[in-house]
Amino acid sequence: MLRKLPPELWLSIFEYLQWPQRQLASMVSISPYTKEMVETILYRDPRIGFSLQKARISHLVEQFHRTITKGDGHLADGVRTLSLSRLQRRPTRTATPHDSCLTAALLVSMRNLKRLEVVYHDVILIPPIVDPSDRFTSITHLCWSSEVANAVSFAAFLGSLPSLEDMTAGGDRIGFIPLPSTALPLLRRLDKASLNFAESVLTGRHVPELGLATNDIEPFFPILDGSISPTLLATMKCVESLSMTSQGIDSLTLMECASLFSELKYLKISSEDLLETLAMLQSSAARLYETKIQSLELHAVCDDDVEGDVESMKQLFSTVPSLQIFEFKRMNDNIKDGSYRFCRDKLDDAPEWIEGEYSESTGTLVLRLRGPLLPTLSWTEINTLS
Repeated sequence: MLRKLPPELWLSIFEYLQWPQRQLASMVSISPYTKEMVETILYRDPRIGFSLQKARISHLVEQFHRTITKGDGHLADGVRTLSLSRLQRRPTRTATPHDSCLTAALLVSMRNLKRLEVVYHDVILIPPIVDPSDRFTSITHLCWSSEVANAVSFAAFLGSLPSLEDMTAGGDRIGFIPLPSTALPLLRRLDKASLNFAESVLTGRHVPELGLATNDIEPFFPILDGSISPTLLATMKCVESLSMTSQGIDSLTLMECASLFSELKYLKISSEDLLETLAMLQSSAARLYETKIQSLELHAVCDDDVEGDVESMKQLFSTVPSLQIFEFKRMNDNIKDGSYRFCRDKLDDAPEWIEGEYSESTGTLVLRLRGPLLPTLSWTEINTLS
């Protein structure tokens, strides 16, 4: 019956499955025909993880490597995304283990790999040991949320990714690294980085979109007291879109730091520290006057009546002439409730209400606006799991 339709049509049908790895795995054992047909999907986006009872996953990765490279290696050519993950489920008192399962040989075998995701908690995943001549030219997206123990080897690994365009880091897990000046020539987006790591990556590069995720205020002291180094100041001038997330730094301090990004157009700040009133934004927002800020998004714990405090909103737009849109999300509200959006040309009207629709499959809150269509902003989703 399966042969009555061409494989291309079956593959198109399988694209609509929510969890293809689970739902198609049993078809491998039906016949050689179905095995060849579904393996293309099963090995396209493999996810390899392990339970807390096991110390390493090297044997799983080695088995995966042997499987995709046997025969003519067509399975390796089909891999587009590789995810290695170990999420913390309970605290542990033992020493943090190291794992070296990710090897240069594995990456070389996947010639069409586009996205590499390393999400390790409580395990330090050692980056692949690469030769100076190694180049993994197919990888364009990297997520490395594991702690980095050896900054030199990690810098060498990043230097082997000349096509990398987008990188998500692990916040304070990754600090400054000695990145070669020739590395990452195509990088345009760096997200969830510590300030020290961002400085080492942005120096000498044009990276217009930056996301900082840190609970350590100490690296921000030179910015706040005006003793910032010329090197760091130069790297900040290329950033047009900035996201700042912290559990330990208040939103007003983050806004003051953002004021030094002179070319800034889009700013998103998320802090779990209490913002007593929206009127407190005025002094910090005034420092954004010399930027090119057009859109400001703020997520904060605040008990103010946002909808009724129109006067504070008018003062905010008056303080920052370039600002066109201000979006506010109270983090002490139910996160499924959505956000308020104020527009410069509609300050006399009630604020726009953005309704949230929670997606169970992705763990995100997709925001949809009620009312007239507004210009598309850089952020359309709130990650509710981070």
